[in-house]
Amino acid sequence: MDQTKIILEEIGNAINSRLINAIFIFIIILIIKDFFSAIATNFVDSLFYMLNSDFKAGQCIILNGENVQIIKIGLVQTIVEDENGDWQFIMNSRLKYMKIQKNFSSYKRK
Repeated sequence: MDQTKIILEEIGNAINSRLINAIFIFIIILIIKDFFSAIATNFVDSLFYMLNSDFKAGQCIILNGENVQIIKIGLVQTIVEDENGDWQFIMNSRLKYMKIQKNFSSYKRK
């Protein structure tokens, strides 16, 4: 009876250990998947703005109702300058949530 109980406890411990390892590996895989998903999304957003012929460096646009000039469109972020000379560094993945309009006024960087 004692030997059967010991064997059952060992089997239970082995199953628990494997289950905990499987859960841990599953969590690590989810974290890695989310990490690469975020990188891929940011990369695609960046390529969209870099290859889009509507927006180029030096061009004046209206960004969320504010006149700005595009300084640089990079792989990760876009740099714009407002009329006061303040620079804003905007993640390219955030640009799709902003209202962007072409500006045909004469605002130019000093």
